[in-house]
Amino acid sequence: MDSEHPSISVRVVPFSAGVVPSPSENFTYAEGSIPELDTAQMDTGHGIHLFDAPAHLARFRALITQMDSTALPEEDSRELIRSVMKEMEHQDG
Repeated sequence: MDSEHPSISVRVVPFSAGVVPSPSENFTYAEGSIPELDTAQMDTGHGIHLFDAPAHLARFRALITQMDSTALPEEDSRELIRSVMKEMEHQDG
């Protein structure tokens, strides 16, 4: 599974976690060893938007911290994904 690669982290926030603070659109946060070079990308109905201003990055970092506190650990996330995949295969079969 690609999520087991050392440079990839997949964490799932289950519906049972309740309300999760997040933007209304998908986003990707690219983080490096120099925080000033971090960038956030948000995909919207109007296209892709890149954010690199310190205030925007601070907002995304806070959001990621909040999401991190409600997400399952990596192995539990992988197990949940596997169980959903098996359930879907069972329904199709």
